[in-house]
Amino acid sequence: MSWYEADAYCRWLSATTGLDVRLPTEAQWEYAARSQKGRKYPWGEAEPTDQHANFGMRVGHATPVGIY
Repeated sequence: MSWYEADAYCRWLSATTGLDVRLPTEAQWEYAARSQKGRKYPWGEAEPTDQHANFGMRVGHATPVGIY
């Protein structure tokens, strides 16, 4: 899904429900990803490994939400 498709969905959902639904700003995304403790990564300061996230085509396909 592209950013534009996600944005269109948020606009549609806002119009349908009357709620203000939008994508997070970059600052909000960073805050959520780093937590309130200001860590470099959600799990701490250690560089990511295959145990932390699916990145760099290491798995070769999308993985389910919550698997890491």
